[in-house]
Amino acid sequence: MIDAPKTLKRRRRKRIVALVVLVSLVLAWWNWPRGDARFLGKWRLVDPTSMQPGSTLQFAGIGILTVTDQFQWLTDWRVQGDELQIGRLSASTGGGLRSRLLRKFFLWASQAPVVWRTDFKILSATSQEIRLKSPDGSESVLRRVPE
Repeated sequence: MIDAPKTLKRRRRKRIVALVVLVSLVLAWWNWPRGDARFLGKWRLVDPTSMQPGSTLQFAGIGILTVTDQFQWLTDWRVQGDELQIGRLSASTGGGLRSRLLRKFFLWASQAPVVWRTDFKILSATSQEIRLKSPDGSESVLRRVPE
């Protein structure tokens, strides 16, 4: 009979901890940035002047971009308004949870995170072609690679 209140307190504490964990997970999922659906998938960078194929870009919905040219590298990406931001991770990025998790992922994947960021203006985006303008004014074309 004396142990009953202690057991109730333990159960109550476990329920409160479980509720806090559940609420934290829901908030993290809700606030986790998602990739713009127009960009998801595999794309080939095409030089608009010569129309020769270049690097392959794989945009994942969790904000990770894999670029394959002579070698393969990872970075994160996001769409903010009419801009495509590539390479947001940097040494100056604070200790945010998302940044720390992505850094750990890059280390696990044996990839160094990209420490620069470039903002491209989105000129047009269709299901098969994306036209971007870089900060120096040059245009780039991405064409979807059939999977």
